[in-house]
Amino acid sequence: MHGEKIARGLLGVVGIWITAGLALPFVNVLRSFSPEQLMFVRGLTTAIFAVLIVKGKVFPIDQYTLLSGVGFAFGCLGLYHGIRELGPSLAIIIITTAPVVNFLFAWGRGRHVSFAAIGSLVVVLAGVVIALHPWSSSTTLTMKGVAWSLFGGTSGALYYEALSKAKGTRLTRCFWQALVVALIAISGSVISGSVAQVPEFKTMLLLAAFALMGGFLYFIANIEAFDNLPTEVASVLAQGETPAVIIMAGVLLGEKLSLSQWTGVGIALFGAGYLSRWISNQQKVS
Repeated sequence: MHGEKIARGLLGVVGIWITAGLALPFVNVLRSFSPEQLMFVRGLTTAIFAVLIVKGKVFPIDQYTLLSGVGFAFGCLGLYHGIRELGPSLAIIIITTAPVVNFLFAWGRGRHVSFAAIGSLVVVLAGVVIALHPWSSSTTLTMKGVAWSLFGGTSGALYYEALSKAKGTRLTRCFWQALVVALIAISGSVISGSVAQVPEFKTMLLLAAFALMGGFLYFIANIEAFDNLPTEVASVLAQGETPAVIIMAGVLLGEKLSLSQWTGVGIALFGAGYLSRWISNQQKVS
C-alpha cells in the first residue's frame, strides 16, 4: 500500500478516537434527550454543515452512501437499546466484536485476513473487557439485550463495509449519510412517541458541540479511515474509540479512573498500536 494513503487512513482513525472521546462522554449529560433525539441532532447538524460547505452540490449519490447511513443509524439504536437492557459494559463489549463480521465478509470474498488484524482485535477486546469490568455490575444477562447489542455490532460492521465502497466526495457522502441518520432517527421518535423539548441556551450550546464533534467531524474521520485502509484493518482500529471515550470521560467529566481501567485502556491501545505499526510497514513490502 502507498505510504501516503496509509498515513491518511491512520490520521482518520485518530480522528475517530478524538471525536468520539470528546463527544460521547456527554451523552449522559444530555440524558434529558432520548437516543433518537440525539441521533436526529447529530444527523441534521452534520447534513446542514456539509450542504453549506458544498453549496448545495450534493449529487451524484450511490447506494452504498445511503446504506452507510442506515448501518450507522441502526448501529446506534442497537447500542442504545443494548445499554438499556444490559448496561453499558456488556453492551459495548459485545459491539466491540463488530470487526468479526468484517472478517467474515473478507473471507467470503476470498481475501486474506492477516494474523495481525485478528490478534489485534483479541488484544483490543481483552483491554476493553478489563477496562469496563462487567463482572463488577449486577446487570442481568438477557436475550433481548444480547440481541440488541449483536444487532448494533452487525449494523456497525455493515456501516464499515458500505463506507469502504461508497463513491463521491467526502462532504457529499457525509451529507447523504447524515440525512439518512436524521430521517431514521425522527421516524424512531415518532414511533416511540418521544416529544422534543426546548432546551436552555447552555444546553443548546452543549448539544451543538456534541453534534459537531460526534456527527460532522466523526463522520468525516470515518470516511477518511475507511477510504484509505483495508476494511478489516480500519474496523479493528476504530474500536480504539472505546478506550478514548474512557480517558476523555475522566478528563472532561472529572471521573477518576481505577487501576483496572487504566490497565485495560493501555492493553487496548497497545493492540491498536501494534496493528497501526503493522499496516504502516506494509508499504515497505508492497
